[in-house]
Amino acid sequence: MNKMKEFINSGHTLVELLIVMAIVSILAVVAIPLFQTYQENSRIDELKATLLKAAAAQENYFSATGQYAALPETLANHGYPTLPNNKMKLFTGIHFTSRTGMTYWVAGNYDVNPDVANTYNECWIYVGAVMGTDGSDNFMRLHEETANKSKDTSAYSYCPTLDQVCK
Repeated sequence: MNKMKEFINSGHTLVELLIVMAIVSILAVVAIPLFQTYQENSRIDELKATLLKAAAAQENYFSATGQYAALPETLANHGYPTLPNNKMKLFTGIHFTSRTGMTYWVAGNYDVNPDVANTYNECWIYVGAVMGTDGSDNFMRLHEETANKSKDTSAYSYCPTLDQVCK
């Protein structure tokens, strides 16, 4: 009988439940923004990987024809990637210079954070190895969606305008 009485009276108090709810709420407040940041970074990485596939298609086309393609449709038989979803867009083009001849760029945008409205999407460009981007690799971020910051691309003659590739 004593064991039955102990079992019935072994509930939790309201204060204990409130403390547990407070701890769970604090953990949720910290974890949700971190999770969103990880999601955005993985989408940016997905965009960059797709840009590399498109750049490889440009190189394959160059190997086959001796020139780069100005339109994505031309690259269809050379490994140009299919887009993983409708939130990503790709663009490609060529650039002529007097010193290096012809090279290419591949740009893409991705709506990595649908909650950010009235701004460009996350936008990156990859340029052929001949031109470079003044960085450690050939990627350059044209627009950061979450911070709504755009790079001034006026110094880069090969770079398309933000309106061409970032909307």
